[in-house]
Amino acid sequence: MRLLSLPADFTVGTTGLTCASQIKLPHPTITDCSNTQYYVSYNVPDLTGAPSPGPGSTDGVIKNSDGTFTIQTLPAGVTTIWVTYLAVDDCDNASEDITRVDIKDNTPPVPVCDQFSFAGLNDDGLGYVTVESLDDGSWDNCGIDYLQARRMETTSCSITNEWGQKIKFCCEDAGKSFMVQLRVVDKAGNSNTCMVEVRVQDNNPPTLSNCPANITVDCNADLLSLGQYGKPTASDNCSVNQTEEVKDNGFDDCGRGSISRIFTATDNFGNKSTCVQVITVRPTNPFNANNITWPQDHTFPNGCLATGIAPENMPAGKQKPTWATRPCSQIAIEHEDIVFQYVEGFCFKVLRKWTVIDWCQFNPLIPSAGKWTYTQVIKGQNSTAPTITKGCLPSDVKITQVDNCQALIEATATATDDCTQGDKFVWSYVLDVDNNGTKDFTGNTNTVSRTVSFGKHTITWTVTDECGNSKTCANTFEVKDQKKPTPYCLSEITTVIMEEDGTVEIWASDFNAGSYDNCSPNPNLKFSFSSTVTDASKTLRCADMTDNTTKV
Repeated sequence: MRLLSLPADFTVGTTGLTCASQIKLPHPTITDCSNTQYYVSYNVPDLTGAPSPGPGSTDGVIKNSDGTFTIQTLPAGVTTIWVTYLAVDDCDNASEDITRVDIKDNTPPVPVCDQFSFAGLNDDGLGYVTVESLDDGSWDNCGIDYLQARRMETTSCSITNEWGQKIKFCCEDAGKSFMVQLRVVDKAGNSNTCMVEVRVQDNNPPTLSNCPANITVDCNADLLSLGQYGKPTASDNCSVNQTEEVKDNGFDDCGRGSISRIFTATDNFGNKSTCVQVITVRPTNPFNANNITWPQDHTFPNGCLATGIAPENMPAGKQKPTWATRPCSQIAIEHEDIVFQYVEGFCFKVLRKWTVIDWCQFNPLIPSAGKWTYTQVIKGQNSTAPTITKGCLPSDVKITQVDNCQALIEATATATDDCTQGDKFVWSYVLDVDNNGTKDFTGNTNTVSRTVSFGKHTITWTVTDECGNSKTCANTFEVKDQKKPTPYCLSEITTVIMEEDGTVEIWASDFNAGSYDNCSPNPNLKFSFSSTVTDASKTLRCADMTDNTTKV
């Protein structure tokens, strides 16, 4: 028997969805004088590509109804087999030969891409999308060799659209969407592509470094130039804008409080970072006793207690406390006077206690907190005595007649002084009845009301001012009987003219016939020929006589 020819070496493709190949072997051409049958087996190549030694495998080899053979289940990944044909005739003569079959994968891969993907920029402003992140299960019947991806356009970031294992993005891409390609290549070199929409994001917030620390400043600090208290530095992987907001956290009436400086760094994609500096305003050098200048002591050489010692009437430098203004303080002053009179050789002495309060520090539970006191000593001398303006003249005495030959005398004295007010005078009086040098009545007022007999009397007034200066005056006045005597007269008398000189002296009392007075006893009555008391007698001459009579 002689095997005339075998099929030439040939190539077949993979079968279906697997990398395995189902190879229907062609019928060989056999020349023989008797009936023949043939059989097939196969060997895989060794490392040199030659058929591996040993008998061939018949696994998966089936005979078809037309007498041909099919290899159904070649292992996946086998790309070449050597098929051995064995022909046997009826006489058991056999002949074999071998042919090469190459199995080639001509089926391109099936690319499966994510519909969307995201690329996040890193701290350097760059972002990468790997082929793995774009692939959503691409497959191939014989296996994928590698994946590649590229951008479909270039940008000003100097990024090319070459194929690679990852796609590069930059800051200029942030916030935009790009279509990219994923290429799937199988082990046979077949390839296919799909597209993915990639959204480029910058999710890295900016960085604020050197944020100024919280500080406490004095109340007189300049809060309009806050840059002096520091400022942070903003940085970002792409671009950044830094702003500062000043928030008033509230201040009390003393100016104490705080503000917050809120620094915000914002990039072009809305990412933000913030830091806060709190500036607390407090009096670092609060108002104290050293800020107060107390008024000096003072002695008035001719002062007045009532009108001259008010603070506004004091000389400069001695009126009231002054102080150096300090921020975060509310200063109030008050004073209280303790007055002494006629002490230490002075008309008056005043202990003026000054109190200075800083209401921003004052605490009623802590007496020394925000409160300072000082006692100013004010003294005064005055040697000017008062002036008695009423009471020293007889006309200043009111006299009213009463029964029993007496009269009611009433008098009120007044005075003026350079310092002392009228109600502050100290008065006294002495009443000398009958003006005989005795102190019949005394009093400590400036008013006298007393019933006295007729005659001369003296009131001595004494007034003393608040400085102990005194003035005295004496008022001597007469209380007269206002009721006239009752006269009883003889109608005529008879007398003889003297022979020696032709005259005769007659007395008014010669005509008294029992005259009397309600108060004066008869021996004290005086008689006169006229209202002039001294006109008590007359001398008559002969020439004064008419018919031996004369009227007087």
